[in-house]
Amino acid sequence: MIKVREPSIDDFREILALATWFQENSPYFADIPLEPRKVFDLLATSLLPDGAIFVNVTEKDGKIIGMFAGSVTEYFFSKEKIATDIALVFYPDSRKDIYGAMKQMVSNFEDWAKANGAREICIANAAGLAGESLNKFLERQGYVPKGFIFKKGA
Repeated sequence: MIKVREPSIDDFREILALATWFQENSPYFADIPLEPRKVFDLLATSLLPDGAIFVNVTEKDGKIIGMFAGSVTEYFFSKEKIATDIALVFYPDSRKDIYGAMKQMVSNFEDWAKANGAREICIANAAGLAGESLNKFLERQGYVPKGFIFKKGA
């Protein structure tokens, strides 16, 4: 059975494993060192009542198979706020049955973002791991493609 839930600190090991898979398999991030403490801090901040970090995990048969992380921050030019994703990642062998879980996580993020004062929500595919199916999914959820992203190493 697939279930979406808020994480606990006890989920750190499984979230770190998912982050490790993500980092090692992204064509853009594979050469960037993974910092376990950074992953722990993200999780810990999401557990604070007034933290500006959102995390939901998806589990199947008691094992975490995916997660969604996001944040709310002010625009650089205004006190108004924007919510953006940090990571939306699922193990590839778990992706065939996750439509409902993704829909739930995105909805939870939207609710959280609104409760934290965000006036808009942006979700991107900057990791190079998701295919066209993510774009179609987001469009079905009411998201509209805007802008673009270019990448270049420093």
